[in-house]
This record gives sequence, structure tokens and C-alpha cells, in this order.
Amino acid sequence: MGYPGFRVHDPIDNGRGRGRVRYRRTCNDGRVSACPQLLDHVSDAVIVIDQEGRCVACNAAARRLTGLSEDALNAARLDDLLVPWAMPRAGDLWVRFLEKLGEAVWNAATPLYEIPQRDGPARLVQCATHDMGDLRAVIMKDVTLHRFASLGLEGIIDQSAQPTAVLDDVGVFVHVNPAFEAMWGVTRDDVQGFHALDDPLLAALGLTEDLRRALNGEAVVLPVVEYCVPTVTGAHARTRWVSILASPVAGPDGETASIRLVYQDVTRSRETEETLRASEQRFRDLFASMTEGVAIHRLVYGSDGEPVDYVIEDVNPAYTTHTGLPREAAVGARASVLYGSGVPPYLDIYARVVETGEPAQLESYYEPMQRSFSVSVFTPGPGRFVTVFEDITERKRAEAALRQAREELERRVEARTAELSEANAALRQQIAERERAEAALARERNLLRTLIDHIPDLVYVKDLDSRFLLLNQAHVRHLGVGAEADILGKTDRDFYPASLAEQFYADERRVLRNRRAGCQ
Repeated sequence: MGYPGFRVHDPIDNGRGRGRVRYRRTCNDGRVSACPQLLDHVSDAVIVIDQEGRCVACNAAARRLTGLSEDALNAARLDDLLVPWAMPRAGDLWVRFLEKLGEAVWNAATPLYEIPQRDGPARLVQCATHDMGDLRAVIMKDVTLHRFASLGLEGIIDQSAQPTAVLDDVGVFVHVNPAFEAMWGVTRDDVQGFHALDDPLLAALGLTEDLRRALNGEAVVLPVVEYCVPTVTGAHARTRWVSILASPVAGPDGETASIRLVYQDVTRSRETEETLRASEQRFRDLFASMTEGVAIHRLVYGSDGEPVDYVIEDVNPAYTTHTGLPREAAVGARASVLYGSGVPPYLDIYARVVETGEPAQLESYYEPMQRSFSVSVFTPGPGRFVTVFEDITERKRAEAALRQAREELERRVEARTAELSEANAALRQQIAERERAEAALARERNLLRTLIDHIPDLVYVKDLDSRFLLLNQAHVRHLGVGAEADILGKTDRDFYPASLAEQFYADERRVLRNRRAGCQ
């Protein structure tokens, strides 16, 4: 028997109990759909996959093994069908198959894979792959009975990379595998003998009834919960977010002999979801509490591929504060209609931001609203842009008033400067005239002093207390003093006898009283 592109040879027994099945390429056109009936004659399950791991063809054995219809299989990826049993899942399974070219070899070292079943326990298979040009054929050998017979249920479970526990027909833990112990941080002895139906946490989560359904022979997928397995020794297990698959295992009589609980640890993804949810909430809180208006937009393109409008997708409360437009009216509306302008405001600027990815900043007076706005715009992704804006109308009015006041001040300063310039010019003229007068007075004073000093008569000037203020040279010589400076500030008492000095003083008093000249 055979199928397109391969010739099937009989198994070879090499004497060491290792069977080998070889498939040899006979064509490389990859057109498996040309002979689907040939695939159906192959006893082993065969699935053909493309370079992206999608199933493009299958045979009847594959449909029986997976329990899926041909359409369902051809719509699936290989990674969706097979679950590694004896090694951790790492990336797309089909990539590892593509690396294993050549003959199909099955032996005790070949990895096992699970094919989950809708009804009943999963099937265990070993797989090999063959090159078919642009396609690959995956041949799956059902070894479920062989592995169960050679290893027993506990041996199979212990090989699984999935954390697994086995409960007896009344719900008591009887076995857990090493992956279970590693996940929960407990040993087999810590949980063995515990009755799962007595678990208070399971009851609080509302999952006890689901466990009873599994004990009654129904495969049950429990919802994702935050859970901690119970212990009989008092050991503290880790708390993890898990999804649990409870699968019944039938005994020889067809009744449920035990159930297998397979745990999927989703703690990391749950924590990531919580982190993202918290981050999104922080964003929403910031979005709602910002004093600046924020609007998220989507460009609308015409038949020629050019932007013709944009739609408002979301706004924050400050948007309504600044624009006066309620959120209900804004979200979903076209800008050309919403803003009453007939054309979308600043479409060319926003389209350029979306096209280049470069943010922009603008300030503008929007006539339909009679408001001024300062707008920052950036693009978060293709076809979309976000505007962050604030109403700067009052600021613009204040700036205009300040500019007007500055202009008025400059005008007044200019006028005052002109007045001061005129006053300075007049003052300079007065100063110049005064300087000329002082110079003339100085000349006259020098002339008078020269005249006084050359008069042979005694000439002096006193203050009201009879102290000398000025003397000519004849008087200085008369008093017998070397210099006029030695006399200034002194009285006749310092140079004459007291009686004569008193007479001089009396004469001077009389002259002052009578306002008449006198002679000494």
C-alpha cells in the first residue's frame, strides 16, 4: 500500500526489538490532493502540512485517531492537534518535525505525543516526518495500548511534562507525577490520601460538582482559578493560577476506575494579564483625569486612497470641557460634520503625521467655535492619530491685552522720552548759561579781588558775629600776619587791645542798625 510521493516498506526487525518503517520518496510535486484515496489505504495516520504547519490533507486513519472530521483537520495546525507527552512544549511542534528529515524511525527513544479526545482518554502516538517538496507528511503511530501495557498508568503519567494527579473512583489522591510536585512545591506523600471532594477551597470555588461529574465518567474542563492543592502533612503548597482537565479512566468493566487531573499553570500569563489590566486601568484613569482634552481618531480614505475625513473613536471628559461637545455626540462622528465646518479641520496636518509617524504641534484659532487651541498630535498606529489639546482662548486674549498694553506703554515711553529729551535740552541750555554766568562772575570776582588787594586802604569783610571773611593785602600787613588765611574766622579781639576791639565792634553794630557806612 502507499500514498502520493511515498512507497511503504514492511517493518524490519533488527533483532533488538526495535521496529523500523521506511518511506521512500517517489515524486516531489507535493500534490497530495490528487490521490486522496491512496492516503486512505495507509494503515498509519498521515497528516500533510504546509510550510507554516497548517494541515492540508489527511487520511481516514488520521481522522479516526483524532476524532475530527476532514474539514476540521484541514482547518487546524499541527500544534493544535499534538501535545508533547514526555518533553516540554517548546514553540511550534511542526518546526521540530521539519528538522527531522529522512526515514521514519520508531523505537523506545522516540518522543511521545498526546492527541486529546473529545470522549475518553487521550491517545499516545509517536511521529515521524518526510519531505515532500513544499509540503511535509507527518506519520503518526498509535502506541497507546503498547505504552500502557509496558509502563502502566503511573509510568505513563510520570513521563508526562504536564503536572498530573490520579484520583481513585471516590476522589482520593493516589498518585502524582514529578511535574506536579515541581509545580506545587510538595511531594507525593504530602497529598496522597487526601479526599478531593473534602477540599474546602474547591468547594468555595464552586468546583466540587465538576469533580463529581468527572467521577461519573464525564471529561470536564474546569475554569481558570487561583488554587492551592490540599495536603495531608500540613505542608504549604504554592498558590497558582491553573486550568484543570479532569479525564475519567475506565476499568475493565467499563466503569470509571480513576480520574486524571491535568493542571495547566497559567500563573505567568494571568500575572501578565493583571499587569496589562492594571496598566490599562492606569491609562484610563490618566485619560479621564487629564486637564487636556484627548481625542482618538481614525482616518477615512476615499476611493483614490487619499484621506478625506476622520472619525472620532474616543474622547476624555476634558474634551467636552474644552469643546462643549458631549462624548455621545463626538464618538463615531465625522469631523467634517461634528465641528460644523463642512471640511475636517487640519486634515492635511493630521494625515501627514499618520503618513510620516512624526508628531506635530500647532496653535490655531478655530472660527466655528470662536476658540483658540494648542494641539499636539501623534500616531499610535496605521490610519490613526491622537490629539492632545487645551483651550488657550483666555491665554490668547491675555496675550493680546498684554501686547496692547505693551504697545501703549511703548507709545507713552516714546512720548515721555521726547519730553525728557526736550527738557534735557533746555536744562543743558540753562546749565550752559549758568556756566557762562559763573565764569563771568569769577572773572569779575578776580578783577574785584585784584582791585581790593592793590588799594592802600584797609579793606575787610566780616560776618554778623564780626568774624573776618575777607581782607586785602594792606590789612593783612597792618595786622602783622603772614597770610590772609591766618586771619579768616577770627575777630578784632584776636589782634587789638580789648578796649579798641570793643569800640570796633560797637561801630560795626551801629552801622548794621543804621544801614549806613562808617569809618574806623
